[in-house]
Amino acid sequence: MTTPGSPSAKSWYDDMLWETKLMYALSSAGGSAMFNFLTVYYQHTAGFSKVQIGVLQTLPSLAAIVAPPFWGAIADRIRDQRFVHVFCVVSGSFLWFILQYFAWSYEWTIVVVMLAQFQRSPASSLLDHAVLNMLAKVGGEYGKQRLFGAVGFGIGAYVTGLAVAVGGIYWAFGMSFTLCMSSLLVLRLIPPVRYGDDDGYTALEPGEGKPKADPVSTPSFLENIRIVVKELDVLVLLGVVFLMGLMYGVLSSFLTLNLYNLSGGDAKIVGVAIMCETASELPAFFFSHQVIKKMGTVNVLLVSIAGYALRISYYAVMTDAWSAIPFEFLHGITFGLAWAAVTQYVYSATPKGCEGTVMGVLNAIQNGLARALGTLVGGFFYENYGARIIPTASSQSAGCHKLLWEPKLLYALNSAWGSTIGNYLAVYYQHAAGFSKMQIALLQTLPSIASILGPPFWGAVADHLRNQRVVHVFCIVSGTLLQFATKYFYWSLGWTVIMVLLGQLQGGPASSLLDHTVLNLISKEGGEYGKQRLFGAVGWGLGTYLTGVVVSVGGIFWSFNLCLIMGFSTLLVLRLIPPVKYGEEYIALETDDGKEIGCSEHAPSFLETVRLISQKLDVLVLLGAVFIMGNMHGVFTSFLQLNLYNMSGDNAHIIGVAIMCETSSELPAFFFADKIIKKIGTVNVLLVSLVGYSLRISCYALMSNAWSAIPFEFLHGVTFGLTWAACTEYVFSAAPRGCEGTVMGVLSAVQNGLARASGTLIGGYFYENYDARMMWIVTGLGVPFSLAIVALFAYLKEEEEIAAPNEELLQERAALFSPHSGDPQGLKSPRQLTYDSI
Repeated sequence: MTTPGSPSAKSWYDDMLWETKLMYALSSAGGSAMFNFLTVYYQHTAGFSKVQIGVLQTLPSLAAIVAPPFWGAIADRIRDQRFVHVFCVVSGSFLWFILQYFAWSYEWTIVVVMLAQFQRSPASSLLDHAVLNMLAKVGGEYGKQRLFGAVGFGIGAYVTGLAVAVGGIYWAFGMSFTLCMSSLLVLRLIPPVRYGDDDGYTALEPGEGKPKADPVSTPSFLENIRIVVKELDVLVLLGVVFLMGLMYGVLSSFLTLNLYNLSGGDAKIVGVAIMCETASELPAFFFSHQVIKKMGTVNVLLVSIAGYALRISYYAVMTDAWSAIPFEFLHGITFGLAWAAVTQYVYSATPKGCEGTVMGVLNAIQNGLARALGTLVGGFFYENYGARIIPTASSQSAGCHKLLWEPKLLYALNSAWGSTIGNYLAVYYQHAAGFSKMQIALLQTLPSIASILGPPFWGAVADHLRNQRVVHVFCIVSGTLLQFATKYFYWSLGWTVIMVLLGQLQGGPASSLLDHTVLNLISKEGGEYGKQRLFGAVGWGLGTYLTGVVVSVGGIFWSFNLCLIMGFSTLLVLRLIPPVKYGEEYIALETDDGKEIGCSEHAPSFLETVRLISQKLDVLVLLGAVFIMGNMHGVFTSFLQLNLYNMSGDNAHIIGVAIMCETSSELPAFFFADKIIKKIGTVNVLLVSLVGYSLRISCYALMSNAWSAIPFEFLHGVTFGLTWAACTEYVFSAAPRGCEGTVMGVLSAVQNGLARASGTLIGGYFYENYDARMMWIVTGLGVPFSLAIVALFAYLKEEEEIAAPNEELLQERAALFSPHSGDPQGLKSPRQLTYDSI
């Protein structure tokens, strides 16, 4: 005859393991019935201030610093984990229940909350200990048991929300007590921990050579700490847990209160939000074993950090509480996956016989120290500044700093984001995915195709929704995640094509949306657009160089990790810049040359603009020259880095140096562009650019040492910067006032879309079937073709002085075909500029 606690009992050996699942569900439901409604109780029943609430919300975290390690050590010392577990559940549940009778006193509330959490908080780590101990003997996956905690937590929160909405806040205390005491009936069906057993839980990423304690004699608490401290990987991981716990502390303490207040006191939103959060834990915990095994602990933590960035960014800008509900489903990533990965990794470092102590230490850092500090910081800012600390455009004091460091930093980060993978994709395709050069050429054309479709589409969506900031954040987040996820599809060309195309469709528009934001800011607070945009080149160069250093040390996959970090870093700065306000009067730009002038009511449509431009043969011929030169530029941007990388013996460092030289050459080129164009004229600037192309291509075709090409990279300012400035100003002068953006979009589509894609395909064909030298020889054929078209342009162009708009009223928007994904460059126009003086 067997008993529920015997190892041979069928109930706990069964594959379903329903006892552990039900135990997690009841235990979590009891906690959710209380903890998610405490802030509502403190504010609306006890009448405490937000600072007092912040202090009260830190008490559970303070107790969790001491209690789990303390009771875990007691359990290990007396070698009776079950007795300690039952005692903590009973005493903690009772103390939480009687809290409702102390609303009249803030001091007594502090005492009861501290004692209640000191007794109740160890129950979670003790339950994890019991379940992991059982799984070590009977088999099974921790995540598939733990996910039922999410089920119980969500159902408990939702049902309690309905009960509180009908019967009042005191129902939360009664439901919590009932559910926690019910969990004891299930706990008795789970076998207690047997100390002295040899079996151990098989971790997914076990540490090699980790010290093991004697399974018979239990080490003391200090001995356990001494052993774990020697493991640097564990200590660093605990540091990561602490930082993520800070964010988790703010979310768990004030998100429900923020939603409650923002919704006008609707208690149901608290239950719905927690229900969505915990529902997201189901797939997270269910697949955690496979995900951790596939991706590894490090990548799981990176994905979790990305989830935090997305959630926090949205909470900072939301105006409708219910709009936050979809973002609650990211809780499975920010908590579920991360907790499963960290728990299993740390458990693998635990000396046998003292798992309760070490699991308590992990719980103390996550739910204790980190959560307490996060709650205090959140309470301070919530009390003194409100839930959202973001500037508005209503006044100068609410805008950006007078030095406009915010747009400068944002341009730098945005360009650095693009540089992290933009210059290293070809290396990844060849050396990680093993694609052929023709396949690489196909993949390298995808960003060009996406650049034709993505920016105008999402720009139109932003205008239609009249909420540019939401579209901007969505493009950054979705683009970053898609670009980061590309590294997991190296095994399939088809899937890589899909991921690259989607990633660029979503991430590409971030640059034009950023330009819109900055131009809107400058129109209100003053400043020069070019002086902000210049930092994009700085960020691109620094980002490429630093990524090259990191890749040379850690491998090509680190470029994707840096992409994730830099992409979400832009969100932290974006929130400091006032969003675009729609509905403001459009002021048409004035001209002195008798051209058609756009107005706010009747700005020319896209087709009308194209019709007007098509009547100017000189502009059409100039676009032809841009197309041919864009083909050469497409070969440069797609295959120059790969050619240098291969010729240098797979030295990733040379890519960073080359791009650093290229982008540094942009700075003087754009800074002096207007003076040079005025001095020598558009045609001569194009001729100088063709000389630069000839020199660069000749060097690449003849070089035998990759590093000998570095000095020629400084010609990029001539071949790219001066040329584009001249073409931009000439075509811009033909644009009907009020629709310059449309005309510049046509120019950008020709260069960044059609020409670059065509050049990439041609270059890939010759690189694949011949060699790099033949590719550069064929590329050089574009020089005589361009020369002939420039000669035709010189013949057709009109010799007339085009009066530029007043510089006080105009910040020219020049869409640059930079190798990095930041199109516009500000060009401050001199008065009465003659573009075509030769």
